[in-house]
Order: sequence, then structure tokens, then C-alpha cells
Amino acid sequence: VSLGLSNFSEAFQVQILKLLLALVMLEQVVFNQSSSTRKSAGVSLKQTSLRYLNDRAIPDQPMFLASIVSALKLDNIRHLHSHWTSLVTNCLPFLDQSLTSTVTEVTSQIADNLEKLAPFYDDNENEELEDFGQIPADYVITQMEALTMMYHFCLIEDSGAAKVSTLPSSSSSNIGSTSAPNQAN
Repeated sequence: VSLGLSNFSEAFQVQILKLLLALVMLEQVVFNQSSSTRKSAGVSLKQTSLRYLNDRAIPDQPMFLASIVSALKLDNIRHLHSHWTSLVTNCLPFLDQSLTSTVTEVTSQIADNLEKLAPFYDDNENEELEDFGQIPADYVITQMEALTMMYHFCLIEDSGAAKVSTLPSSSSSNIGSTSAPNQAN
């Protein structure tokens, strides 16, 4: 039994991530246009309910954050991590109350992933290296880029000056450029 995903499954996963991004964006537009108020609460991985909660937006769903962090923990799909981090970076303008918890959990997992790879780049050949599996050539760069985008967005958002029309993303990990609704260019 292979732990890897088939090419079809990987392509399907990437398309599902694109759909999820579109749903997050659509949900934001619908909530902005409707007069109803939405219950907005931050999400944490400590919450035990990993089912869909009707009164919460997609980014506020415990399963949203749990699925992202779970995918980033899987070393055998390291080549798909850039798609998951691209989902997060493209969703940043739409996270609202979940921004802090999402960025905290995701950046922590990315840092753990990069730390696990440190021996791979160490010049000390005396230590026996563990099996790292397949590491995409641009893995460290795309993950560092994702960290940079998340921290940069949070710093700008926190200052109240976030009027970003698009989030930069590399062409290799781009799920889709987004622009937040009702934001100036």
C-alpha cells in the first residue's frame, strides 16, 4: 500500500483547494451584501468539534484550520504544501476574527517543517541523515515566502493600513490571485 497520492488525487486536491478559496471569497461577498450578522469567532485547534457549524463562516470552522495544519504535517505530500500555504495566503483578507489563530497555527507548523529539514542542509557529514523523502527543489523558498506573506499581512493589517488589492504569490504555488472586496488599490 502506497502512502503517496495518485496524480489524479493530487490534481483533485489542488482543484478542491481552489474551490475552497472561491467559497471563502464568495461567502465574504454575500455576508457583506446581506444585512444579517454573522457570528464571528476565532478558531483554535484545541476545539474538539471538527464538524461543520452552521452559524460560522468557513475560515471560522474548526475543520478549516485543522485540515490545513494536518496537511502541512504530512511529509509524504510535501510537494503539495505550497498549494496549502497558497490557500492560506490568498485567504488572509477574508479571515477576519480567525486571522490570528490561523496565522499562528500555520506559521508554527511551517516552522516545524523547516526545522525538520535543517539537517538536510547541514554541511556536517558525520551525522547520519534521516530519510527526508522527496523534497521539492523550491520547498524551502515557497514556505519562507508563505511565512513572509503571512507576517507581512498581519503587520499591515494590525496597523490598519492594509489596503492590498492582491497578495503576491509565486507562480509555482499560486492557487489564484485574490483581491479583497471593498478594498482600495
